[in-house]
Amino acid sequence: MPYFIATLFCLIISLQDVTSNPFFNPFDHLFGRISDDVTFHLYTRRNTDRSYILDPESRSRTRDNPLNPSHHTVIFIHGFNENYRSPSGQGIKDAYLKKGQFNIILVSWGKLAAMPWYVNAVLNLPAVGAYVAELIMWLDNRGINYSANLHVIGFSLGAHVASFVSEELARNGWPKIKRITGLDPAGPAFESLTTISSRLHAENAIFVDIIHTNNRALGIETAIGHADFYVNYGKPQPGCGYLNINCAHGRAWNLYVESISNPFGFPASICGRWNFFVSQCSPAENVYMGFAADPKTRGRFYVETRFTYPFATNPISLRKNVPSNRKPIQHDSHALYSHVEKLPIKLDERSVYYT
Repeated sequence: MPYFIATLFCLIISLQDVTSNPFFNPFDHLFGRISDDVTFHLYTRRNTDRSYILDPESRSRTRDNPLNPSHHTVIFIHGFNENYRSPSGQGIKDAYLKKGQFNIILVSWGKLAAMPWYVNAVLNLPAVGAYVAELIMWLDNRGINYSANLHVIGFSLGAHVASFVSEELARNGWPKIKRITGLDPAGPAFESLTTISSRLHAENAIFVDIIHTNNRALGIETAIGHADFYVNYGKPQPGCGYLNINCAHGRAWNLYVESISNPFGFPASICGRWNFFVSQCSPAENVYMGFAADPKTRGRFYVETRFTYPFATNPISLRKNVPSNRKPIQHDSHALYSHVEKLPIKLDERSVYYT
């Protein structure tokens, strides 16, 4: 264990030195065409199991393309040592398509984010982000109103890719993305950055929400969004143990997946101090983590979960007081998620369950 900690410490220091070096050009680490290393996999209810490959360099329009401009589009960007087949992306895809009609695009950049080359993966972020931005502009030309109808979700390093997506769009004079969600954005090489343009930050989208589950380890502790949700105070997650940092890190996408089917399952609280005394926390009215996060939400929030799935303290099966006259969420409206029927739940209508 001491060897692991020492190795990780040296890695973080070296990463900070590399990313702060003005003579480093991330594009120098890419050989050949970016399209050889990054692919875009589209899933809809027409093709839930087999992806349709989108090619932003193609000008042709094919009849078998299942992309539907009238549906919300979600772009998911995986993290280090993953690809589009990894559980994080597949979990996001399955949950959304079970919920309704969506265009789900999984960005696969695993060749540029492979173990053990974390430094290289960090240096590749700008190029990957620029190519995803190219995809978004290509989609916009095909009827996807991305400024009102697009949600970008990134896990770990993928969250910081989203920042470079935003920067590239701005550089080309395009409007901001409606929403970016960072699922435990990577901490190593980003925690102490003095220039926010090199990582995900609140200016990257109209609404940036962050879920923190692995502070001071694989995830970032700094509040970097409009709304930052610290799950169990961002410390080792219940059921993971103190040494299993991968479990705590991955808990972020697991929680978001659960929130898609249970939008009101993760009510948030505001706490006066950074501590474990729940008595000093007060519920934040109509503030929920995950899918139902309201774009008007601002601040640092705290969320408690159960030890095992379902992680929500307000599981669907145990919610007895949620109004029964709630209308179904209309996913094809131009206001992204509408917003989840205006969240008319009152504080005293929450049913809480702990193990």
